[in-house]
Amino acid sequence: MMTCAKKHGNAHVRIGVTGTGQKPCYRVFYKMENQSKETIYGSYWDNHDPLNKEDAVNTNWGTASMNFEEIDALLKEKIKWKQSDSRVKKEPL
Repeated sequence: MMTCAKKHGNAHVRIGVTGTGQKPCYRVFYKMENQSKETIYGSYWDNHDPLNKEDAVNTNWGTASMNFEEIDALLKEKIKWKQSDSRVKKEPL
């Protein structure tokens, strides 16, 4: 997703909706400026291996998606990430 965002200026992810949902596949796509049309960047299995073309182009994808910033915020929230401020001098113990 990060490479898509760097290359195209934005990235979104959509989850696959087939199978049991235990290890869902996902699709990364981007939108061209001033267009609502989605362009597929890649579709991947849960282990990040690419889906083959037949699996990637089917219609078994969720209708909701999240953009790069939303995914980034979610991950930071889940791991309770706090950005350290390098400008703050730390006193030795």
